[in-house]
Amino acid sequence: MYLRIAILACLIGVTTVQAMAATHPKVILEVVIQVMRQCYEVKQQMGAQLAQCMGQVFEKIPNPEQYKIYLDGDIPGEAKLLIYNQAGYQIHCELFTGKTLIVKQCLDYEGNPLTKGQSLSITPPQN
Repeated sequence: MYLRIAILACLIGVTTVQAMAATHPKVILEVVIQVMRQCYEVKQQMGAQLAQCMGQVFEKIPNPEQYKIYLDGDIPGEAKLLIYNQAGYQIHCELFTGKTLIVKQCLDYEGNPLTKGQSLSITPPQN
């Protein structure tokens, strides 16, 4: 079963399990991956349904750091995950989406903070 998301932007608020976790973005990543696995592997949701499933979970939990998720994949079996917040913290992951969801690699860094009302450009590069 493949996840096929044709430039699907899944901008959903992400949360922490507890207030302390808000200062640890790697905990945010773990929560996002767990929710994504639950929706993808257990509930067998793909594409827009996967985004909706994840959104339903995250909308119920506070998001004090205002994290956003961008999920993109237009090649079967491959997806990219971007998690970011206004403070400039970003996590980029490459995922394999076959029978199970596998995180191939993640890179995280802190960029320049975004100004109020500004958002991160997530437009894919043109070939």
